[in-house]
Amino acid sequence: MKYLITVVWVLFFSIANAQEEEYVSLQDRLKSNIFLKVEASNTDCFVGEPIVVTYKLYSALATESSIARNPYFEGFDVRDLKGSADDIASRETVDGVKFDVHTLLKLQLTPRRAGKLTLGTLTVRNRVKLLDARGNEDPILEGVKEGYTLNNGYFTLPVSSVPITILVTALPGSSLPAASQSAGLVGDFKMDVQLSKKYWLPASRLN
Repeated sequence: MKYLITVVWVLFFSIANAQEEEYVSLQDRLKSNIFLKVEASNTDCFVGEPIVVTYKLYSALATESSIARNPYFEGFDVRDLKGSADDIASRETVDGVKFDVHTLLKLQLTPRRAGKLTLGTLTVRNRVKLLDARGNEDPILEGVKEGYTLNNGYFTLPVSSVPITILVTALPGSSLPAASQSAGLVGDFKMDVQLSKKYWLPASRLN
């Protein structure tokens, strides 16, 4: 009988631990539904070769978002490429969940020096609506064990992007003629020139 009680207790303890391990905190639940994604057209380029970098906010919840901290781009020349069309949110499905996708930044970055250059993190402050006007809670709050604070029905959640490293290779400029270095030209070039009409010069002009 004692052996049976011990087995039952061990089984109960194992189930309790498994349930505890499966628990997802409110912060993690929200971060699965609100996150930032960085897209770079290239992560391996040459000095002076521009790349396009886009920072996008994915949200599956009703949120009010604002940029809290812009990323830094040390070693790059920066040009803003975001147009009016980028202000229109799109829809994407990720792992079966539908997200509103907002383009926050769209930049052309041109590296000025060689080495491993880091694209800094973008931090966005999100006010997530978890309580409607009637006092109904969002289903994401179901089973939450830890304490949390709502301000007029909103929960504040900051999210940050992941920094990206760009490998920049120096141009082989040391072996180039001075004229090519000043013009920023690299490689072998050929030119084929043809005249639209044939001109004949007298023999006296050729001497």
